[in-house]
Amino acid sequence: MKTEESWPLWLWRCLLLLGLVLLSRGLGGEVTTATIDDVESAIDVGDTGPMAIVMGVMMLVAVGVGAMLTLMAGGIAASILAIGVFSSSVIVGFLRRSPTLGLKALFLQLGALSGCGCGLLSALLAVGFFELAWKPAPTFLVSGFGGLLLGLLIGHVFNLAWSRLAQFVIKIGCQLRQRIKG
Repeated sequence: MKTEESWPLWLWRCLLLLGLVLLSRGLGGEVTTATIDDVESAIDVGDTGPMAIVMGVMMLVAVGVGAMLTLMAGGIAASILAIGVFSSSVIVGFLRRSPTLGLKALFLQLGALSGCGCGLLSALLAVGFFELAWKPAPTFLVSGFGGLLLGLLIGHVFNLAWSRLAQFVIKIGCQLRQRIKG
């Protein structure tokens, strides 16, 4: 039974093979078989000049800037999503002239978003932890959709529980008001 390798190792092997082919083409003009020892001996690690240090610093700066831009873009996307969820809930409340319907819409949207995120995260953890050989696209599509449905179900159950609790509190308040008056 053949086990699938993780993609970074596979990618590394392809790049190493491509490097060996390009190295052999550039040096001799013909394709020869080279080993890893040949490649390591061709690269003299001890001869690092100031240019290597400058290139290393430039690489670290580029990676840092890329990470910062990625975090900023993620933060902007998350804030736009949050503003959209809250504003659509407020609009539902205004259009229906009922703040409770706006809250119900908010809980459904939050349940759907959190369920979708939890479904995707659980699929990612399951594939990584159990080393499953699932194809990525169907796995994340099914887990995201399943999480979305489960999140909507949890949001609906929360809405039912919240409305029952609100009715119970109103009923207790009316009974207390009658006892105080009567």
